[in-house]
Amino acid sequence: MGSISYWMIGFSNLVGDFFTFLLFLVAVYWVTEGVMLLLASSCADAAQANGLTVAVLGVLLVFSGLVVNPGSSPAWLSWLCWISPYWYAFQSIMVILFRPPYEFPEGDLFSTADGVWEAYGVNPDLLWWNLLIVSKSLTNLAILALPLVASNTS
Repeated sequence: MGSISYWMIGFSNLVGDFFTFLLFLVAVYWVTEGVMLLLASSCADAAQANGLTVAVLGVLLVFSGLVVNPGSSPAWLSWLCWISPYWYAFQSIMVILFRPPYEFPEGDLFSTADGVWEAYGVNPDLLWWNLLIVSKSLTNLAILALPLVASNTS
């Protein structure tokens, strides 16, 4: 889906930006798989797992950066962004999508990438560091989920 929407939206036509975008989408997919595996393996049945995954994913996605972000939320609430692996991926995807040669349309709310990044609390210098954080989140989720999966299968 990301490979189609990237070109339809009209973001950077640089091939490197496109593949970096896809790399972050795949990383987010695998983190979501890890979250689901951890939550599902810690529940007694499917009904409990459904309720828990909706609640946890709801919080993680609300604080992923698009709805609530450190740039526009009070300090007592912005810490929730830092525990969401989706925030780190969102931050890097924002850098990839809005850096030059992206041209902002005339009359748009933002006229520069710096304006977008400031509004959302994005640090453009952390592009690859964020990939490391997302990857580490996946590793941590897998390490936490494996004993639960093993105990549920026996």
